[in-house]
Formats: sequence, C-alpha cells, structure tokens
Amino acid sequence: MAGNPQSLPASAAVMTVGVDHVRLLYAYLDALEIDGYASLIDEDAHVRGVSSRDTNSREDAVRILRERSPGAHELWTIEPGDEALMVTGRHTCSTGTVDFADVFTLSECGLIHSHHRVRRG
Repeated sequence: MAGNPQSLPASAAVMTVGVDHVRLLYAYLDALEIDGYASLIDEDAHVRGVSSRDTNSREDAVRILRERSPGAHELWTIEPGDEALMVTGRHTCSTGTVDFADVFTLSECGLIHSHHRVRRG
C-alpha cells in the first residue's frame, strides 16, 4: 500500500486505499477472480459503461463478471482527486481493443462505490 494512511486526513487515507483497490480491481478483472473483485466493491456499487449492462449493486457487478470473457487492461495513468479517481488505459479482449478513461468514486472505507467507463478514440 502506498504511504501510511493512518497519518493522513480521512479523505486522503481513503483515497490512498482506493488507489490500491483500483489497481487490484483491474488485476482481478483480468484474471476473472470473482471473490477478489467482490471484496473491493461496495454493496450499493454503480457500474456504468464497463459491460453491455449497467449495475446498481455488488451482486449485479459480480453476476456480469461471471459472464465476461478474459481480457487484459494496460493502465497508463491513475490520478487521485478530491472526490474521485481517474484511470486511463487500454483494454484488450476477444472483441477488440479500446482505449478508456474510468472514473471511480469510493465509499467511506475505500471500497469502489461507482465505476464509470468512457471509451476513447
């Protein structure tokens, strides 16, 4: 984990944990590691634009992951902000390659509360 979150203000500590959780999220997505992925997702998570269906709960997000084909994310940037994290990169799977920008918001304990993907170019 980056830094020592116990010495940071609450919002900075959550963002530090969130950066680590986002890195793990992509690793779990690529490996189709369902239990690991579920451990990072808030119970009331909102996921938009990542698959063909949007979700409004951890249960829905996990259900969609079970239906996914393997793929690989190449991360270019992870930029923590005051309220959200932005990640840019490239995703390659059996249906092709797409550049993306993902925006994440975090719960009070650093779990993924929302994940919104914007496809680029």
